[in-house]
This record gives sequence, structure tokens and C-alpha cells, in this order.
Amino acid sequence: MSYDAELIFLRDILSKYHLKTSVFSTEGNINLSVNAILGNFLKFNNVSLRFDDIFPDIKENTIYKFTDALSCSYYLLLLPDTAQRTALVIGPYLKTDISHRQIMEKAESLNLDPKDIKALEYYLGNVPLVTDENHIFAIIGTFAEKIWGGSEAYTVTDIGGEHQQAFTSFNLKADSDTERDVAAFNMRLMEQRYSYENELMRAVSQGLTHKAELLLTNFSEISFEKRTADQLRNIKNYCIIMNTLLRKAAENGGVHPIYIDNVSSSYAKRIEELPSVERTGEFMVEIFRAYSNLVKNHSISKYSPAVQKTIVTVDADLTADLSLKAMSELNNVSAGYLSSIFKKETGQTLTEFVNRRRVKMAKKLLKTTNLQIQTIAQHCGILDVQYFTKLFKKYEGKTPKVYRSSL
Repeated sequence: MSYDAELIFLRDILSKYHLKTSVFSTEGNINLSVNAILGNFLKFNNVSLRFDDIFPDIKENTIYKFTDALSCSYYLLLLPDTAQRTALVIGPYLKTDISHRQIMEKAESLNLDPKDIKALEYYLGNVPLVTDENHIFAIIGTFAEKIWGGSEAYTVTDIGGEHQQAFTSFNLKADSDTERDVAAFNMRLMEQRYSYENELMRAVSQGLTHKAELLLTNFSEISFEKRTADQLRNIKNYCIIMNTLLRKAAENGGVHPIYIDNVSSSYAKRIEELPSVERTGEFMVEIFRAYSNLVKNHSISKYSPAVQKTIVTVDADLTADLSLKAMSELNNVSAGYLSSIFKKETGQTLTEFVNRRRVKMAKKLLKTTNLQIQTIAQHCGILDVQYFTKLFKKYEGKTPKVYRSSL
């Protein structure tokens, strides 16, 4: 096909959002809603249902949007220039978060045995949550323009609800003819959850904020393991656990505890103040982003012990004696040696490093407080306000007073 490279690129991009893409003959069987673990655990009716039986009227040059009986959404289109009629299906994904109560109601409507609800929760808990569908559609639309020759060459159609039950190619009834190993199923669920958490921890320990955020795109309310009847308490407990794990991930990423403690303490307080389960996913993304940025901005693992100790000392107290003489004595090395390795490893002299840290602190205080300029200078370790003003202007191009008034 002339668009093989574009199709591969599209599938790679969507995989970053945890969106599954399937390409298959329309004459074959279809069972898109079933993943391996869920499919092995439950018996699915109509497993021989053909694609053309569900969508007999689909046409070329059209992007179809539809939703199945589990409220999972999909995109569908026919690929041109293929030996046989071939479809590309993108999904499933959820447009809105789904709660335990809603899952129980869906299970009842689909005649699912109550003891099998955990399997359904696991499945829906791993369906990616797409809050900005327009962004995904823009990607798919760009691909459609390539294969069909421009934005005017195709249309977009919503398929109605008559296909919902058909496309959900199972009634989610337990297989009474086969003895199911519930313990093994639950063990596989736990193994996958731990594997997912470990991947998140690795992303954080490496300061890969973008990777952590992509891994969290399918994070929803039902991703939290249910340990008590109080869902809010479940969420708080899980957040507490993750806050602790993320502390260790940041430490493994080379961040000194002096930086970690402020972030950890702040989130420990905010977790207990969570008022409701709404927007929990956004809160978790914020926590992961904070720890990832902590590693990205404060990891000192690449530095030698003397430089590490110097950097931590500077950040711990800007009002202390941070001269080269004082830092060399602290590290029990000569001033010349410390000056040389500090410049080599950080790309700047110790004096320049300290000055930049002091100006950074000054900017923060100018933004967040009404303290007088002289007081701010003292908090940054500079007693001479005129020197402080000169130093600030050197790095920011304006005086502290002008900087504050421009905010």
C-alpha cells in the first residue's frame, strides 16, 4: 500500500495514548472488546460474528464513530488499495470516567454474574480515558487526508445505538461448562497492576515526565483497588501508597531528601484534604508530574560527591556562607580543586551557580509575597540591597521593583 509508512506512524502515535488499533478483513470474525485475560476467564457468545454482519453498509472514504454496550468508543474506516476489503478499527476508549456503581449497573444489564464483575472492572479499568477526543480525531483526520486525498475527500458519520449490542460481541455470561481458576485470574490481575506501577516508577526515577503522563492516560476512578466500602477512602489510601513509592523513585533518581521532603509533605496534606472522587485522575497525574520534574530538575546523581554536597548545601540555605572557601572546607578539599570540578561538572562557576539560585528565589518571593525588596534580599543571603538590585538586573534585565510591577 502506498501509505504503509503513514499507517505505521498512525498506529505508533495512538499506541502512546494506549489506543489499540486493529486491521483485519471485513469477511473475518470480530471480537474487539475482549482482551486476552478477560477472554480466557469468561465465555463470550457470538464469537463467530462476522464484521460484515455488524456493519453491512459501511462505505469507503468515511470515518465512522460508534459506541458499544459497555460505553466504549471506537473509530472505524475502510482502507483503500487492499487486496481484500480491509478495515481499521481504533479503540476501545472511554470518553468519561466510569465508576464502580456504573459498572455494576452495566453488568446487570448484560446479565453478568455478580461474582464476575471484577473481570469487567479490570477490563474497563484498562480502557484508556480520552478526555480530549478532538486531539485524537485530528490525528486520525490527518491520516484520512493522506489516504483519500484531502479534507474534502471524506466524511464523518456517527453510527447509531442499533449496533451497540451487536458490536459488544458477548453477553458476558460465565462459562458454566468450564471450571474457572478465579485465584489464577486474580493473580494475573495483580501481576499486571504491579508491572504497570513499576513502569511508572521507572519513568519517574528517570525524570521522564512525558512518559509518566502517557502511562497515566488510562487512569480512572476504577483503577484504584477497592479495599473498603468508602471509595473516597480507597482513593486516599492509594494516593498515600503512591506518594510513598514516588518518594523512593525520586530518591533512586538521584534527588536528595531535602528536595523530596517538601513535595512529599505537601501532597500528604493535600491527599487527606481531597473532598471527593471527582478529578482524582487529574490529581494523580499532578503528583506524578511533580515527582518527575523533581528528578529532572534536582537529580544530582551525575555529579561527584563533593559537587553533590555543595549543591545540596546551597539549596538548603541561601543565607549561609556559600563562598568557595567555605564550601571547600566543608568538603575537605582545596578551593582550587572544588572550583575546577564544579565548573567542569555543572558548566558554571560556584559563584555563578549561587547567584542564579539567589535570583531564582528572589523571583519566587517577588511573585508570591508582599515583602520589601530589602527583606527579600536578606532572605536570598544578600545584605546589601544595592548589590542585590544590580545582581538581579544582571540576570533578569530589570530591577526587582520593575520585575514585580510587571507581574
